[in-house]
Amino acid sequence: MTGRTPVFVLGGAQTDFARSWSREGAELAAMLAEPVQDALDDAGVDASDVEVGNAQNGERVFRAQCAGCHTVNGTGGRLGPDLSRIGSARARGAIVRRVRGATEDFLEGYQPVIITLKNGQTVRGVRKNGDLFSVQIMDGRERIQGYLKSDVREVVDGKASAMPVFGPERLNESDLNDLLAYLATLKGFDPSVR
Repeated sequence: MTGRTPVFVLGGAQTDFARSWSREGAELAAMLAEPVQDALDDAGVDASDVEVGNAQNGERVFRAQCAGCHTVNGTGGRLGPDLSRIGSARARGAIVRRVRGATEDFLEGYQPVIITLKNGQTVRGVRKNGDLFSVQIMDGRERIQGYLKSDVREVVDGKASAMPVFGPERLNESDLNDLLAYLATLKGFDPSVR
């Protein structure tokens, strides 16, 4: 882990905080080691199998790969969902499946759609709204486009997410773990923080 800031994970087990750790001469690391090891034992996980990422590098990965489509704390693109609360809203495994492209379900307002106009022009985007007379999408340049159904030949729900697949050839495991560490820090937008 040379040159990387260590990240510590705690959770899943309880400890006796009523004990006087200072009287026992224990440091913070010793106080935390016991519940962490208990949590790993309960989960049947060996400590060497735990993937740890660098959140600072993960933020750089996010800015380079994700911020064009996703907003965090008021900054970024609008084509994909706002991720300002992803750290408290989604489990690590669910995020990995999304990033690696292993899911085919779509959040409301982000369903891919392909519209073919009567003149033959095809428009791709994500569905934002619709009614009996019109359909509204956001195209790849984040423009909201409205189409009267009378001007449309066909509206087809897309089968593939607008989000690109970030396979290992595009996002290696180390960068993925760093990205996940960063996303885990996103617990909600605080407008007072600048």
